[in-house]
Amino acid sequence: MLNLFFVRHGESGFDALTDRARVLTQKGHDDTLALFDQFIVQRALSFDAVFCSPYQRTQQSCRNILDAAGFSSQCVTHLSDHLMPNSSPESVSELLYQYAKGLDFTDSAYNILVVTHMPIIAYSLAFLVEGELQAARNYPMQPGSCAHLQCELPLRGLSTLRSIYHP
Repeated sequence: MLNLFFVRHGESGFDALTDRARVLTQKGHDDTLALFDQFIVQRALSFDAVFCSPYQRTQQSCRNILDAAGFSSQCVTHLSDHLMPNSSPESVSELLYQYAKGLDFTDSAYNILVVTHMPIIAYSLAFLVEGELQAARNYPMQPGSCAHLQCELPLRGLSTLRSIYHP
């Protein structure tokens, strides 16, 4: 079983030269730390893999979560262009599938953290849970929100939404 934790980066400022370079505001840092306290600690989560957009604000959000959990040194973070704001949900599914197909599900569940942006996070949730991109409106992910999905493989329409946390 796969547990996928899709996190939208925390609130970011608009004072950078490029969209990629935008950094978290203090509220953005606080929201990702609240996500850690209210969602991750309560579930005693650890992560087997971490995937993150290469944008600065997603990397900061990811680092905040992993540092607060005390396992940033134990987790390899995979930066992927497939998690950028205008990527396709099919490419997100394929990225996660390529990772998952090599796992042995006999005796364990795997927890995967995915830190990304709107609108790709909403489209990916819709694609993985409902199999339809039009359903993205059902997943209004605020900055610092987290959606927990479960699946055997991260393919179209085969995931179950377990919960959504909003800061």
